[in-house]
Amino acid sequence: MDLMDRYIKQGRFGKFVHGFMEAEYERKKQEAERDNEWKLWVAYVHSYSEKTYDEWKKQIFGTSTTKPGKSDADLTDEGIKSIIDSLFTDPKPRE
Repeated sequence: MDLMDRYIKQGRFGKFVHGFMEAEYERKKQEAERDNEWKLWVAYVHSYSEKTYDEWKKQIFGTSTTKPGKSDADLTDEGIKSIIDSLFTDPKPRE
């Protein structure tokens, strides 16, 4: 409370809150990025691909990890099926 009172008296409380909110936003953004990367890793492991993780990810997403202008609404049933087939087909039968 003393810290907040000091910021209020100095007229910098808005800057304090803004800094706090920015830090919280960055923390959540980094957490979401780590979660997405983990999900991709799990999909890669279950794909039994012989490619490296980076090669696999480039194959899935193209040359970059994001495709501007593409949204989930743009995917057709065939497009979704081909992505799933490419992720989860076993390239070689196990011996």
